[in-house]
Amino acid sequence: MARPICPSCGNEIDPDDPQGLCPVCLVKQGMRSEAEGDPLRKALEAKLGAQYRIIRLLGRGGMGSVYLARDLSLEREVAIKVVKAASDERAMHERFRREARTAARLSHPNIVPLYAFGEVEGMPYFVMGYVRGEALADRLRRDGRIREDEVRRIVAEIADGLDHAHRQGVVHRDVKPDNVLLDDESGRALLTDFGVAKGIGKGETLTQYGSVIGTPQYMSPEQASGHADIDGRSDIYSLGVMAYTMLAGRLPFDGSSAADVLLKQITQEPAPLASVAPTVSDATAQAVQRCMAKDPAARWQDARSLKLALGMSEESQLPDALHVIEGRGMLALIIAGLFLLLFELMHPKTKSVPWVIATVVIVYGFIYLFFFINLRREGFAMRQSQRVFWREPAW
Repeated sequence: MARPICPSCGNEIDPDDPQGLCPVCLVKQGMRSEAEGDPLRKALEAKLGAQYRIIRLLGRGGMGSVYLARDLSLEREVAIKVVKAASDERAMHERFRREARTAARLSHPNIVPLYAFGEVEGMPYFVMGYVRGEALADRLRRDGRIREDEVRRIVAEIADGLDHAHRQGVVHRDVKPDNVLLDDESGRALLTDFGVAKGIGKGETLTQYGSVIGTPQYMSPEQASGHADIDGRSDIYSLGVMAYTMLAGRLPFDGSSAADVLLKQITQEPAPLASVAPTVSDATAQAVQRCMAKDPAARWQDARSLKLALGMSEESQLPDALHVIEGRGMLALIIAGLFLLLFELMHPKTKSVPWVIATVVIVYGFIYLFFFINLRREGFAMRQSQRVFWREPAW
């Protein structure tokens, strides 16, 4: 049976609570002290009090509770999310632990970082970066629609984060407005909650084969069908649904039940954006439509392609130290090849060509090592630096 909803903020509430409000609103209205009646917070304070100071409850829902806390050793604010799970579900906890290790590998400006994982009162908890702002879902509930230029920016930023996750072998599987946070100061969009993520090719998920997990309104057809072998193109479909919702002010598919929505995701085409959002440009409409193709092969094949189609340049996403070497690998090889060709043309009969080749290779190797050793000292992973260095030049 569905739990009642707080009329003030939309969070779930205890059906036995006589005030009819969620704990967050009770505190805001002075009807309850912050820690009163919150045994979970007390358990967190008892377990993590030496490292974190719990400040307040940020929100509570069907999946658990989120608290704002202060990291005492690093002097920074963090969010601690506690996930509801039966205490005897050890296999489920082990899957959460594997997912936490996977998510902790992801480091990107558009992904909320994961710092730590543990258990309290038999429930898993995650310590994550705290984003001072609001969820995209709250913005949509308040404004209905979002301007096209802002939609393009938000979608491109989330696509950039997804591209990073997919390259690390992680599919999010629950891309939706509730899992996108908008930073108050910069407006930057950050993707959070990799709790149902799947490692590509590893089979390590939070569900068994053939089961369906995620949010029906944002699921790809293959995800709605319970396929076990979904890849990053499923996230691209979900991102397309999110973009459609922001532009049109309504979901492309909805229904009276989850089964009804899933069936529509598999069998029906959404109303064209031109009919529900006539002011949207053709370029944006076509990009979103391609995201939502039923056949994964007809979608954008990677999130980076979508990001570039929406006009986000690579330059703005790279630190200065990496931007200096971006795409220089191919250029360096071309220059070295032209130098050797010129030397051969100018001295066709000389026997010193092998020595010239050896000199060029040695000099190139020393410069190559110099750059990457310095980048490693600055904290950039060798794999990341290599990928940027050998990236296809913009020209």
